[in-house]
Amino acid sequence: MPRTKPPSSPSFFTVDENFRIIKIKAGPRLHAIHNRAVMKLTKLIYDHLSKSVNYAHVQSTIPKSPIPISAQGKYYDISYLDQDDNLVLIEIKIVKNPE
Repeated sequence: MPRTKPPSSPSFFTVDENFRIIKIKAGPRLHAIHNRAVMKLTKLIYDHLSKSVNYAHVQSTIPKSPIPISAQGKYYDISYLDQDDNLVLIEIKIVKNPE
């Protein structure tokens, strides 16, 4: 009997934070909220803190810099260089409807 691929979750799309007229894939429902947060925070960093930014999980027109996005065996969602060229690593966690 041939193996069949399990059905994948439907993907959701959102607008690119850099060019609002471009739609990009945000991922399956469970990841879409997280990926939108990554995009919005990346845009804020790129516009206001540093042009040297790297990010994971999302496609965007924001240019990626060839800076590390991991340290000590752990991967992060966003990295950027601050004004003193320190590597800043950010991990985003989403808590849906906190009470």
